[in-house]
Formats: sequence, structure tokens, C-alpha cells
Amino acid sequence: MMLDIIAVIIGVLYTVRKLDVRKREPEQFPHVPAAEFERWRSRETGAYSLMSTACFLKVFVDYAFLYLARRSALEPSSIRIIGASIFVAWLAALVYGSVRASQARKLRESLNINLATRPAPG
Repeated sequence: MMLDIIAVIIGVLYTVRKLDVRKREPEQFPHVPAAEFERWRSRETGAYSLMSTACFLKVFVDYAFLYLARRSALEPSSIRIIGASIFVAWLAALVYGSVRASQARKLRESLNINLATRPAPG
């Protein structure tokens, strides 16, 4: 239960990051070629999308599995193995997404894109 709460919080944080990156436009960074800007934005939003989706999917799959486990006659060892597999898959998705996000941040730094600069109101 506690891991599900943590997963939801992490998922929300990654969703906020994704939305922040997605609202940036090439015109806000005229020193960056538009194609390079789009390449960076695509990579970083993709990484955050992967991680936020993994978090929300973990919670959904956990509860769906608990529901099915109660309805069927699974052995306790099977329940533990499947539960651990869900957890490990979630962690693997977070690690993979973090590596992709790190690569995207390095690209962002090399392109001199500073996200501390807030976009002008629309």
C-alpha cells in the first residue's frame, strides 16, 4: 500500500516535469536550432512519459492482480513471485527512464537550454 502511494506521488511529479518540458517552444530559445530543440524535447518528454506511465500502471496492475488473486486459488508463493515481478518491472522502467532522462538533460545542457527561464504567458 505504501509503495502504491509513493508510486502515485512519483508519477505525478514526472507528469508535472513532462508538462513543463512539453510547454516549451523553440521560439523561447532562438539560439537553438528548431530541429535540435524538438529532438531534445521529444527525448525528455518521452523519458518522463515512460516513468509516469510506469508508476500509474504499477498501481493499476497491483490492484488488478490483488483482485484476481482473491478470486482464484493461487498459492501464496505464486502471489509473492508475481508481486515481486510487478515491483521489479516497475523499478526497471524507472531506471531505464532515468537513464533516458539523464541523456536528454545532457543534450539540453549541450544545447544551452535553461529551463529556469519561465515561458512568457500565452
